[in-house]
Amino acid sequence: MRDVAVLVQFALLENRSGSRERAEALFEQVLAVYPARVDVCSVYVDMLLKNQDHDHVRQVMERITSQKLPARKMKILYKKWIEVEEKIGEQEQVDRIRQRAMEYIEKAKF
Repeated sequence: MRDVAVLVQFALLENRSGSRERAEALFEQVLAVYPARVDVCSVYVDMLLKNQDHDHVRQVMERITSQKLPARKMKILYKKWIEVEEKIGEQEQVDRIRQRAMEYIEKAKF
């Protein structure tokens, strides 16, 4: 698990040194191997926000919330996405994500 933390820190250093593509590639690789690591996703999204890459933020959040993850992790992801959209998006986008979260909750009920 410490390896993941090292890769995340390395990706952040790559981003700071101006190599955004390499930083994004590292995050994508980590998330491909560890898709349930919402902490990594959160750091990745924060980095993209700092770079003002809003479209990519939405793509990452769309993709990660489309996976089958435990409800606890999905709650964290949807909460993060709503917070992000409240900062960068319009209310219509926030409402759409809330609706999507509610649909997830309905599907999760047995």
